[in-house]
Amino acid sequence: MRLVSYHQDDRAQVGARYDNKIIPMAKIDAELPNSIRQLLADSKLSTLEAKLSAYQSETIGQESVGCLSLIPQPGKIICIGRNYAAHAAEGGAAVPEYPEAFYRGVAPSSFWEIALEILTSR
Repeated sequence: MRLVSYHQDDRAQVGARYDNKIIPMAKIDAELPNSIRQLLADSKLSTLEAKLSAYQSETIGQESVGCLSLIPQPGKIICIGRNYAAHAAEGGAAVPEYPEAFYRGVAPSSFWEIALEILTSR
């Protein structure tokens, strides 16, 4: 089971993806949260898996929706760096004995939009 956040019908939605098909969370069980963050917080993954194993109804094609971040607006971002030799070589650094873990603060979306625009315009 792979969870997805997607945009359809002018709103963000959550579902489970199998192959190129998405099963909307609301179709699986209207009582399940329509947020991956809430689904995890409420410990509902086993409930979701049980309901999915018996699901036989509506699916939608993955190509017909817009993909969103898996967990929109994360509370924190933990990164892993130089975790393989080619990655370390890209930056001209030695390969560490253990991958480096570091924290990135969450910035307002306008910062990311500006940063992305700068990077793509170079």
